[in-house]
This record gives sequence, C-alpha cells and structure tokens, in this order.
Amino acid sequence: MKEVTAIFDVGKTNKKLLLFDADGIALKEKLKQFRLIKDEDGFPCENINAITKWLKLEWSKLLKSEEFLVSAVNFTAYGASFVHLGKNGKPVAPLYDYLKPIPEEITKKFYSEIREKLGQNSKEFTEATCSPKLGMLNSGMQLYWIKKCKPTLWAKIEHSLHLPQYLSYIITGKRVSDYTSIGCHTALWNFKKFQYSSWVTGDILDKLAPIATGRGMEINKNQYNKTPIKVGFGLHDSSAALIPYLHPSYSSFILISTGTWSIQLNPFNNTPLTSKQLQDDSLCYLQTDGTQVKASRLLLGKEHDYQTNRIAHFFNVAPDFNTVLDFNETIFWKVRTKIKTIFYPACMKGTGPFPKPSSQEWDLSVFQNESEAYHSLIAELVLMLKVSIQLVDVPRVKTFFVNGGFAKNKIFMNVLAYSLYQKKVVASHLPQSTALGAFLHLHKRQGVKGDDFDLHFKVYDCSSNKKLK
Repeated sequence: MKEVTAIFDVGKTNKKLLLFDADGIALKEKLKQFRLIKDEDGFPCENINAITKWLKLEWSKLLKSEEFLVSAVNFTAYGASFVHLGKNGKPVAPLYDYLKPIPEEITKKFYSEIREKLGQNSKEFTEATCSPKLGMLNSGMQLYWIKKCKPTLWAKIEHSLHLPQYLSYIITGKRVSDYTSIGCHTALWNFKKFQYSSWVTGDILDKLAPIATGRGMEINKNQYNKTPIKVGFGLHDSSAALIPYLHPSYSSFILISTGTWSIQLNPFNNTPLTSKQLQDDSLCYLQTDGTQVKASRLLLGKEHDYQTNRIAHFFNVAPDFNTVLDFNETIFWKVRTKIKTIFYPACMKGTGPFPKPSSQEWDLSVFQNESEAYHSLIAELVLMLKVSIQLVDVPRVKTFFVNGGFAKNKIFMNVLAYSLYQKKVVASHLPQSTALGAFLHLHKRQGVKGDDFDLHFKVYDCSSNKKLK
C-alpha cells in the first residue's frame, strides 16, 4: 500500500480530494461539483450538508482503501464563509454566500456602534482591521448581521467556524479558529495590536472557537495498523497557495495570482496599510504563524475576457483567437509607440486603484488586425497591473512569480517582463499549488524545490531591452 497525505481542497466551483506521496507528488485527484441551493432569503448558496456528506464519504473510502494508506490529512477552502454549529455539533444555518448583500441600515448601525464603543470612525476602523467595507466578505459582519436580524438563529449557534476549520472539524470533532481565516478581511482582527478587534467581545467572542496552536492533531483512525493519522486544522486558500514559494532561497518576491481577479501578495512587506492603499483595494492577510502578508487586487481576468470578446467580434475571428497568438516584439512596439489610442476599462467598476468605468469604449478601429489589438490590450492591462503591484511593492523585491491562467499567456508574460524593468519575472506552472501548500504546512516544510516537486519555472527576463512606459 502507498502511504499518502490526503488534501481536501474546497473551492467555489470545484471540490477536490488529492492524494500526495511523501515527496509532495500528487498521485490521484478526484473532483466534485455541487449545485447551488437557496438560503431562507432566496439567495443562492452552497449546500453545506452535501459538502459534509461528500467529505465523510470520501474519508470513509480512504480508510477502507487497499491501495492507499492514509497517514495525514489537511484542508483548504475559500474564506469569508462561516459554518454555524448548534449544540448538537451540526450546522443550524445555510453556508451564506459572501456576495449576499447586508442591509444598508445594518452596516450603518455597525459603524455607528464602532464609533460609539471604540471611538473610531469607519476609516480608522478599516485601517486597524485591514478590512475595507466589503459587506459579507467581511465575515465578522455576518455574525453581526445574524445577531441583529436573525435573533432566533443567533440563539441556536454555539460556535461559528470558518469553512476550512469546519472541514477539519468534520473529521476531528475539534473546533478551532486559525490565523489564515481570521486574517482575510474579516473585520475581526486588529492588525496593529495583534488581537481581536475590541468590538469582538461578549456573545460574539463566545461564538468563536479558540485559535489553533500547532499544525494539527493526531487521531487513531488507521484501521490497518492502528497508527495515528495527523490531521491539520485547515487553511484559507490564498494563504495556502503562498506557502510553496516560501523557500529560503527566495529572499523576497511578490506572487501574482491570476484568474478572474489578480491578487498580488507580498509576504515581505510589513508596513501598515495607508488610507490610500485601503481605498485602492489593498488588504492584509495573516500567514499560518500570524505574520502579515500585504496584498492588492485587480479585476484583471474579467476585463481581459470582456475586451478579448470585443476584439474577436470586431475582427470577425474565433473567440479563442488569442490562444494561438505568440508574442511579437515588432507588433508590440508598434502599438506602444505608433498607434494612438486611449484604453477605457469596462469591468473594473472601481476595483483596484482605478476610478469608475468610463461611458466610452476602447476604440478598436485604429488597429489593422486582431494581433495588434490584443498586444495593445495586454500592454494596457499590464500597466494597470503595475499600478496595483506598486501598492504592495518594496524596492528590494527582485522576483515576481506569476501563477494561474495568465502564467500560460506568452504575450502577457513578455509584456510584464518589459514593464517590470530589470526584475526577474517567472511563470510558475505549479499544479495544485493550494493543495500543495496545505500539504507542506502540515509536514512542516518550507517552500518547494524544483528537483523535489513537479515545479517548472519559465523566466522572462527583458532587463536588457527597452523599458515599457
């Protein structure tokens, strides 16, 4: 039998079970998707009972497997989501979606009480908790909302666990909180004092489980040789995805995690967030040991997809035309120096350091073909990304890792290398980095080595070329 570590990786769309060998190589992956249901207010949400049943079933199968011997298990999941447990230890409420709106009067009442109790205005509170006003994305606001709007439900709740810790609880029965979940724009944590914010007292604090110490616990579950299985307490997915890069050989870096959102993570910048940074969509996260990670975000992928569809329609080409394009330096410098155009973002809606979108649309008629238009699009997006990067940057950072969808885009990677002049820009093709981070944390390993894991770096170095302005 092959000894493995199991990782349950619960994303918004895909729920995965991965099995890693002792070297961190993924041997098997199982994927599951669930249909959304609706909460009592009619808003779409995840089916927490179905997720619970799935995890228990897969765990039971693993323990009975004649192919794999489970020695450890950990969990990672998206943040800003609470599972509310009753006295019987089972969920008593839906897994409310973090996009569910909170009534404006409740938000106003919350910040009015903050001013009264803490003597802080909303700006000062936001700076202390590193949590811009994001509604239910501030998961602490969910507790406040339930307390004020759903008193009957509030009375039933014994503990509220963030989703990653709930997944661990299913197996261990141990209720804990952890830094990575508490520290992701929850409005619960005072980053300046390194403790819960002063509003988290009384019955609200009572609903929160103790903060976990260590990396997990042991349970005697292995039916073959009765040896203990090490069980982690679960990690917030963004924090888990950062762990594979935290290797001593990387003295400083910024991780650009791309997708619909581009999240820029700098674990080497501990300076306090300024009001301007918070206004421009910068945040702070906590790592597993409670240390701070500065982050900024930008709705890069959504803007890219919208404008790419416009280009395809305008030039009457296939919607995926960009996937067969390669970086062309001649075209790139032509669109940057000879073609006059103003780029008008359509999807940013004030996200990141950018104002509200213009009523005007980006003019595509100045380009001769789809390749010119796409090179220009990427150049514009990279310049916007650079502004977002500068919110978390420090001068000594010389390496930029890019993972996610844009890491596979050669045009994007080359243009980014031009933009980050005299820096090392690295496309990271690290499969399942979030699950791998949960694996590494559980086994007390720091980062990955290329010769130990299926990690492939491609370096884009344009330091000898002209700087993109």
